[in-house]
Amino acid sequence: MDMEQLIPLEVALMKRVNSVPVSPHIVQLIDWFDGPIEYAMVLERPHPCQDLREFCESQGGKLTENQSRSVILQVVEALRTCLNRGVLHRDLKLSNLLIQTDTLQVKLIDFGCGAFLKDAPYEDLAGARLCLPPEVFLHKLYLAVPATVWSVGVTVFRLVCGFMPFRTEEAIIGVHLYFPNRVSAGNLLG
Repeated sequence: MDMEQLIPLEVALMKRVNSVPVSPHIVQLIDWFDGPIEYAMVLERPHPCQDLREFCESQGGKLTENQSRSVILQVVEALRTCLNRGVLHRDLKLSNLLIQTDTLQVKLIDFGCGAFLKDAPYEDLAGARLCLPPEVFLHKLYLAVPATVWSVGVTVFRLVCGFMPFRTEEAIIGVHLYFPNRVSAGNLLG
């Protein structure tokens, strides 16, 4: 990506998603430094903020449906920006989302599992196992957009219910979900 030097994939992905127009829902890469055996990135740090997992815990383990709707719309916008710019995040989970505790603005972070977008199936596994779609475990292959949609669904479930929808790879393959009575029958994103 950088014609003058080889750069780490994570830096290249962040440079691509941070291109103009800047997304307010993706953390900004300010600078990066190459060391002898590692690299360091200087990133925007919203204040005051927590990762979304910590924020959910501070709210009693889950968010209201209205809070969840607001969060997920921002997450979808961040992921749409990534895909439109040729980047697959591959590790959507609560700890990879920052939330500003005063405004509830969400920012996607950590592109360390990311990849450049391609139309062909991906074979390499990346990201949190319990957020991966069934085809990863059944066929060891997955497509970018369907896998991203699956991870958004897992995130919605976790935000609203307060626990992960699946506890094992077998449960993911079987797609057996338990919805508690406290989830409304209404349209979460409506």
